[in-house]
Amino acid sequence: MSEFPHDDFAKDYLTELLSNIGTAVPNKVIKSERREGDLWFERDKKLTIAAQRKKLGLIGQLLRRDSLIEVFRNPATAMEIRSCRGKLMGIEGDMAREARRKDETLTEEMLPDLWFIMPTASEEIRQGFGLRKSRIPGVYRWPKLDRTGLIVVHQLPVKEETLWIRLLGAIRSCLKWLKSL
Repeated sequence: MSEFPHDDFAKDYLTELLSNIGTAVPNKVIKSERREGDLWFERDKKLTIAAQRKKLGLIGQLLRRDSLIEVFRNPATAMEIRSCRGKLMGIEGDMAREARRKDETLTEEMLPDLWFIMPTASEEIRQGFGLRKSRIPGVYRWPKLDRTGLIVVHQLPVKEETLWIRLLGAIRSCLKWLKSL
């Protein structure tokens, strides 16, 4: 087990959970410099997966395109958020270079999203990055062309559709308790 069991659990958990609707790759290497994203999710474009998406609740609803998912066991700092956004830009640059090599067109719809999942996020962070509340409590979005979203686990409503994400918060608490033993 690594130094951060919650990180390992979150990556394994989301990898398994998302395998029903696509391919999830933990510790994705981002080439611009040797950096890793927590989890790279690539949706399965061949499957008709509306039923599977519905079973996954909120996470299935939000992951409508390939996505880099960054999971934090504590609230992320502004510097950590900017670093992760840099990873997304690195992926976008790689995709643009690949499209040029193949003489293909890369559209805005083909570019991936970035999702942050963290237990809480301060008002300062949310306002400082210009985040807007979505129609779902606990889910925030950057301006549209940033393709970035934030899921604040402790603000999610307690209902079945948020269960898979809320489990990350519950596991965090359990792991913290186990570590104290």
